[in-house]
Amino acid sequence: MITNDGISQRAIRFAESFHFTNPQIVRTRPARDEFVARYGTAQATEYRETVIHMDCGANRQETIHSSKLEERQEIEFLLNEGVTLLVVCSAQDVKYNEFLRIDLD
Repeated sequence: MITNDGISQRAIRFAESFHFTNPQIVRTRPARDEFVARYGTAQATEYRETVIHMDCGANRQETIHSSKLEERQEIEFLLNEGVTLLVVCSAQDVKYNEFLRIDLD
């Protein structure tokens, strides 16, 4: 797995912009055609999908205790598991991102 090229470095820099720690590339692959067609510029540059796992920082207990009582168990599970982020990007531009396994509703 290539993790030290321009595209991987761009994906990691993007992940570091969130309030999570220790971003680690889980996998990377060429971006699916539907992502490139919708968000990118086909034939102009290379796009890849990079899945990155991150830990949830040091203020876990504060976050758990400040959440609604009925949501605490779910919040605690999320904070203990960390988050997984899908980033579709080239070496220059992030075209799409999505937190995986998280229902924000």
